[in-house]
Amino acid sequence: MKNQISLLAGAALFSSFLAMQPVSAFAATKDTKFTTTIELSGEILSKPMGIVHNGTTYVPIWYVKTALEHLGVQSVWNGTNHTWKMTLPEWMPTDTSDIKVGTGVDGIYLNNKLVKRVNTISAVDPSSKQKTAFMPIWYIQQLLNDITVGYNAGDDWDGSTHTWDMEPFNNITDAKPSDIVYLVDYMDTDIDGTSQQPDYDNDPFYIDQGLYAAGFYTADGFQAVESHDSQLNWPQYSTENNIKELSVDDNSFSTSVVSSTATQTVLDQKETDIVDYNDGSVKTVTQDNTWTLDKDPTTGLWQIDSIVPNDTTGSSSSANSTDPSNLTDSSNATPPTDNTDSNDTTTP
Repeated sequence: MKNQISLLAGAALFSSFLAMQPVSAFAATKDTKFTTTIELSGEILSKPMGIVHNGTTYVPIWYVKTALEHLGVQSVWNGTNHTWKMTLPEWMPTDTSDIKVGTGVDGIYLNNKLVKRVNTISAVDPSSKQKTAFMPIWYIQQLLNDITVGYNAGDDWDGSTHTWDMEPFNNITDAKPSDIVYLVDYMDTDIDGTSQQPDYDNDPFYIDQGLYAAGFYTADGFQAVESHDSQLNWPQYSTENNIKELSVDDNSFSTSVVSSTATQTVLDQKETDIVDYNDGSVKTVTQDNTWTLDKDPTTGLWQIDSIVPNDTTGSSSSANSTDPSNLTDSSNATPPTDNTDSNDTTTP
């Protein structure tokens, strides 16, 4: 879904960003230097030089900054004022209530709020040949976990290989529109019947809230799908209609481009899904939907703005099966059953 991206060659273009005034410390000759790897879901983003200084691992801030851009997080480092200001998208959940600011020369700001103080060190980045600010990677990882930027964004640091592999649930800039359609369709369609309320794993009402918080919907797209999910009431519907589970036939899933510009892509999506009932009967549902995705001008993320069912047909192995295609409507939503889808003294 994502291509390997090399960021080393581009580092020289940001020499003005990397050049800085004296920071809180300078790398010493006795410090250990080695190659680190920053990955996104297993794909290499960059391999910057790392430094172990006083028992803590540091990496150049530019590479961390660039990695976060893949999650839609924009940031600016000011070497003169020793501030790193991150701006999260409005839809990204943020909770800084449990974060201890701590002490240090350099301040990390989240949406203009000071959330963390650390000490950077200064050293020459071999790629840019410029003196650069190196951030303590462990504190940055913990901060990302606390503010819920991505899933396991901070936990996946392997000290033995010096590898940080971010495993985000968030939408990312590398994702193609067709990838996003498949993921959201799968999340909303591959579910079990349930009577539990709330059911965060099987109720599209809560699933779509999570998808919106992770950046997969525009505000308008989410408003429409939330309205549809609320009217559907999946726990009640699946219980009343004796539905055991829904599933996607992966072999039947396909997308084709209807139109595409730099800021909007329209896809036609087809698939066959399977409805299993508690009485052992099975129904297949074939559907055709039009998905419109807009590209956010700030984050660069493709996001779903509308989903319109074009056609849904079904066949049953039992005359007593309930036809889930009755849920089809003309709203720009995803009808799931018509199967459109520190403490600051701690160191690493």
